[in-house]
Amino acid sequence: MIRVGQYEFDGPIYHTASLCRAAGVYAILDNRGSSGYFVLDIGQSESIRDRIEDHERDSCWRKNRRGRIGIATLYLPQSTSALRCRIETRLRWQFMPTCGVR
Repeated sequence: MIRVGQYEFDGPIYHTASLCRAAGVYAILDNRGSSGYFVLDIGQSESIRDRIEDHERDSCWRKNRRGRIGIATLYLPQSTSALRCRIETRLRWQFMPTCGVR
């Protein structure tokens, strides 16, 4: 478990095969060792695993990382897109991630 903002996310996970094909919010994290984790991106999806495996900002994550990239997940299987978008927006405002600025 890892806290991202006010939420307890699972992870970080380092292999997409370990992700579920379930709805939720995800955080792309850069593990910077003793400096902790840096939020590279925040997003939401109907299927987190499918989204991460085919993400158009993957090159941005790789370009801006200093350590190992991990994925933190907040699975919300019965959630609406509107709820996930509200959480995503709240976290984006808090962290201002390098990738995926909206």
